[in-house]
Amino acid sequence: MSLVTRTRELHARLALYGATKSSYNEAKQLDELRITLIEKRVARARDLLAARTVLAGHDMPSIVAAPSADLVKKTATLLQRFRDNPVKVTLAKETAWPAVEKLVDLYLNSAEKSARTAWGRFCEAKVPTDDPQGLKTDPELKFDPENLVVLREYEPLYKSLAVQSGSLPTRPEIAAKFVEDAQRAHALLDQLRRNMPPAVRRFLEQVQGGRVPLDQVTADVLTWLGGEGRLGEFEVRRKTP
Repeated sequence: MSLVTRTRELHARLALYGATKSSYNEAKQLDELRITLIEKRVARARDLLAARTVLAGHDMPSIVAAPSADLVKKTATLLQRFRDNPVKVTLAKETAWPAVEKLVDLYLNSAEKSARTAWGRFCEAKVPTDDPQGLKTDPELKFDPENLVVLREYEPLYKSLAVQSGSLPTRPEIAAKFVEDAQRAHALLDQLRRNMPPAVRRFLEQVQGGRVPLDQVTADVLTWLGGEGRLGEFEVRRKTP
């Protein structure tokens, strides 16, 4: 093989290498553009569509407006241009992806706000308004051990409902769980007992603050404590001389 032939082959290989490297760099740049700018917006759009389907199943069918005709047209035009010339420069032009991106962001922000508002109103109508901290200090409730058991279960459920209310559901089971939890929270509140006689409540308040004179332990108090099986919680001691 002559030197000229070998040189020509080397030149051809170098040209092929250059083309391969150029294609690799182009693909890498497109991939970076996809990850940093396009993919996250596609994910938001998918979540929004999923949320719309879920909310429609709970009688909220029109909470997300369709994209504007301008957005649809510009997106379709850009997509066709990229198919014809699939390189980064096709997307990077100021009139290309940057222009479409602004319209996409405006639409997604508006649609998400509408969906969150609808979901928030739906949740607000179902979540109990009784704050656990207020219930735990309510004189009608706090001296009854059974109430405290109920409130220990109610408090984390109440907090969980607040978290669920602030997040758009993207799957039917997420919304179903929220509804079930809200119903459970109301059921727990219905279990709270508020039938404690005023005399008993005054007695228990005095006990919580310290010693109670024997004349405050009335027949009504003893009868109620006995009926609740709580006599064993107390004892009588003589004052130290």
